[in-house]
Amino acid sequence: MKKSIRSTSVSTTIKLATTLRFLAQGSYQLSVGNDMHLGLAQQSVSTILTEMLDVLETVICPSWVTFSMTEDEKAEAKLAFFEKTGFPGVIGCIDGTHIKIFTPKKEEQSIYYNRKGFFSLNAMIICDHKMRIRYLDVMQAIR
Repeated sequence: MKKSIRSTSVSTTIKLATTLRFLAQGSYQLSVGNDMHLGLAQQSVSTILTEMLDVLETVICPSWVTFSMTEDEKAEAKLAFFEKTGFPGVIGCIDGTHIKIFTPKKEEQSIYYNRKGFFSLNAMIICDHKMRIRYLDVMQAIR
């Protein structure tokens, strides 16, 4: 990610917050930019998303998300998803949920308390084009 030297540039913290808000909300860029805490034009949100999604794809995802798929299976999944949806380069679909747990020890409560107002584990699953589970993580606290 480029480090900006202009005093009017958007900070990395705001860029990350904008990207996470957009991904979590699944909304339009304009409504994300109009968030009272962000205050960005749609064009700025678009530029930020382009930059930050590239960082997520090239730096973060390879370190945290792995698939047990061969190169041939990835190619097959890309073709199947493209034929069905028109989206290029897709090898899987991801979803998540919160699994409610009993109240943890006081010193651990902050990592298990979710935005929905209860203690939980954050579960994530990734499936391929044949609905086969390719990645499953149910042991993580909220991060």
